[in-house]
Amino acid sequence: MEKKEKKIWEEDHIIIFDTSSLLDFYFFPKKTREKIYETVFTELKDRLWIPHHVYFEFQKNRKSVIRKPIDKSYSPLKEIISNVEKAIKNIENKYKDFYQRTKESDRLPHIEETITKGYSEIVEEIKSKTDVFNKNLFDQIEKSINEINQTVENDDHFEKVNEYFDIGRKYEYSELLEIAKEGEFRYRNTIPPGYKDFSDKEGIQKFGDLILWKQILEHINDCHVIFITDDTKSDWLTNTKDGHYFPRFELELELKSAGGKELWIYNQTDFLRAINDFLENKVEEDDISSIELIIEEQRRELDESPFLICRCTNCGLASKHYKDNIHIEYEGVGSYERSMGTEIEYEAILNLSCEYCTNDLEIIYRAWEYPLGALNNTDYESSGCEVIETHFPDPPLSI
Repeated sequence: MEKKEKKIWEEDHIIIFDTSSLLDFYFFPKKTREKIYETVFTELKDRLWIPHHVYFEFQKNRKSVIRKPIDKSYSPLKEIISNVEKAIKNIENKYKDFYQRTKESDRLPHIEETITKGYSEIVEEIKSKTDVFNKNLFDQIEKSINEINQTVENDDHFEKVNEYFDIGRKYEYSELLEIAKEGEFRYRNTIPPGYKDFSDKEGIQKFGDLILWKQILEHINDCHVIFITDDTKSDWLTNTKDGHYFPRFELELELKSAGGKELWIYNQTDFLRAINDFLENKVEEDDISSIELIIEEQRRELDESPFLICRCTNCGLASKHYKDNIHIEYEGVGSYERSMGTEIEYEAILNLSCEYCTNDLEIIYRAWEYPLGALNNTDYESSGCEVIETHFPDPPLSI
């Protein structure tokens, strides 16, 4: 540890997590989480504190984060199984077509029925064994999905946050409006923190970082602040050419003006490595390296453009939806004979919820294939929301 960092750990300090750092725990292996609770949180219990805004955002987002593996991992597996079943059905239909074309012995072409019947038996055997195999797979997938859904109601991490962290005062709406007014000035003049969210979020939500920062300033009392965040945006940190980072000088000045001492910012894994120095190797380096990879994956996903942005007609706020959280399945809903052959109409229905007021949202996407093999047109309609931006994928043609 460098001299300033060591001084902070040795003197009176509080440790504060931001929302994303708390939510990241859901992606850690359960044994790793439990080890951090038992060895790290237990020893730091009197120093752990979070602003009420962090707690509010954590509560609001925890269920969707817990359920994320369902849409990201298990739904695509179910789709693969479904496609296998469709492929076998397609083989069966092609065989039947072949049989119908060749069964008459008094016309050409003709194939001996013993040959075609033999293959029919093979197809039936494959179909029967696949049905059994797929049922077992579906049962395993459903079991895992049920376990995830049960975690929402029996959330060990939520319990530990409530057990180990003191939670700051909830601000009145009038106080939030005052912060928003100040935020308008600060963000126009790129005064940290949070101005990077100005164009990405709506309403008071775009002042979330400033709200939690104000709550930190209110809470501190002649102590150092250790802040854990994986947000590396320039409205919190100054990055050096050699890859190191440190808090923006404006934040350090404001902290001291509010009665605090030094501000030190870690990302999740650097914090755990610092803990190992401070608490003498409580978390294994292999576990920390694994966490590092998990967090990098989560950050990459957040950096991706949203699949869909829609404004809720109930609350008026715009929410972003990412492709890994959405399961899309096209169905052929109609076919029409036209001058250049058959036109096929496809449809996919998305049922979502507004992330702010949980209003039901429905988007129906349609696509037309004409002539066969060519995407002719696309369109959509929505209820419960206005679609602002979408990147809906083309359907697989001739399904």
